[in-house]
Formats: sequence, structure tokens, C-alpha cells
Amino acid sequence: MKRLEGLTLSLMVALSGALFSVSAQAQDSNSYLYIAHAAPGRAVATPTLPISTANPALPVDVSVDGNCIAHGLSYGEIGGPYSGPAGTYSFQFTMANSALPCTGQSLFGATVSLSPGTAYFGVLYVDASSAINGLLFQTDLSPIGSGFARVEVVNTTEETLNASVTNGSGTGTISIAPLSLQEGTVLVGSYQASITSGATTFVGPTSIEVTSRDTSLWVISGSAAKQTVLLIGPKTIHGVF
Repeated sequence: MKRLEGLTLSLMVALSGALFSVSAQAQDSNSYLYIAHAAPGRAVATPTLPISTANPALPVDVSVDGNCIAHGLSYGEIGGPYSGPAGTYSFQFTMANSALPCTGQSLFGATVSLSPGTAYFGVLYVDASSAINGLLFQTDLSPIGSGFARVEVVNTTEETLNASVTNGSGTGTISIAPLSLQEGTVLVGSYQASITSGATTFVGPTSIEVTSRDTSLWVISGSAAKQTVLLIGPKTIHGVF
């Protein structure tokens, strides 16, 4: 699984010149992007965005090559797919302004290139220095067999956490290092999911449902040290076969 570190969220929104929701195919000339907003506003501390006054939802607007393509994406949401011809894009990521979208305080700006026929999972998060940062991963859209589903989980916290799922057949657990993505294939059905570290349970058990030949995207957000861990998702990509 491809991982690109040290990127701002700007990297994640660069391919959204046109919006249409289709799957990336082998000969597709477009790129596709899902964006998870996993940056709690009250965890951010910058000279222009003090932690005491930041909106917890931290809603944001996104413009690409001067075109405003996303309005008010808030903490806990996963947007997309945003799509457009593969290539190089310049964009801005700003504080949301409902009256005049994409005119708010600039948070990030970048020019990036993305590949054709490829889907990406971008995640906005707050790093250890209380600054907004971003991660970008290539999303696995290889075929999934009938009766199975794929789960992809990104951990944006500062420590390794365990994601566990339980049903009548038993419990499966994956360990996810900080700022990394882990994926697994599970039988379709109903599960109880938990996020843990040692004897501490941060999230769950919470009920989730996975369906045949679908990929579900999840993010573990927040801080284990501050007891603010949150599970964001799912964003389901249907019909991966």
C-alpha cells in the first residue's frame, strides 16, 4: 500500500476539476479521490487559529485551479469521490465561508500531480505539534470475491492501536502503526468493532455491517493520550469486482 507522508491536505484535493462518481478502471484516464476530514478543530493551535476559539467541526472549502469544488467539509466526514483527468493541479484549502465559498482563511496551497486510473484516500489530521497535516494513500480497488468485503483503516493518532472485529465466528484483530493504513478482507455480515491499546478500549464495541464486494474506508482520529480517539466512517465503495 502506497504511503506518502508530510503532505498537507492540499495534496488530497488536487484532482477534483470535474465531479462524477465512477470507479477507476484499468484504462481510465481519470484519477479519483476520497477525502476524510479527521482534524478536530479544538486540537489545532496556530498563531492565526488559536485552539481556544477554533470551531470543533473546522469546516473547510476546497478550490482547484481557482474553481471552488467543495463547500463545508467538516470533521468526521468522508467526501468523494472527486474526479478529473489525471495531471497537475494547483489548489487552495480554506476555512469554510458559507456566504462566499472558497474565500476564507487559507490553510494550505500546493501544486501536485496524480496518476491516471488510480484512486486515492486522503486524510486531514492534526499532528503532534497541533498543526494541520495530511496523509495520502492509494486505495486498493482490485477485485473482491463474492461473499467477502475489504476494509481499509488509517490511524492518525500518535500511537499504535488495534482494530478488532467480532462476530459469531470469532474475533479478528489488526495492529495499525501511527500515520499508516492497514487493510483486511473479511466475510460479509454483521460485526462488533473496537479500537483498543492494551487493556484500554477507546472506541466500541460498535456495530458495523460489511457487504459483498464492497470496500469500506475508515479513519481513527484524535489522541490516545488525551482520550479523544474517534472512529470515522465508513465511506463505502460499492461493486469492487
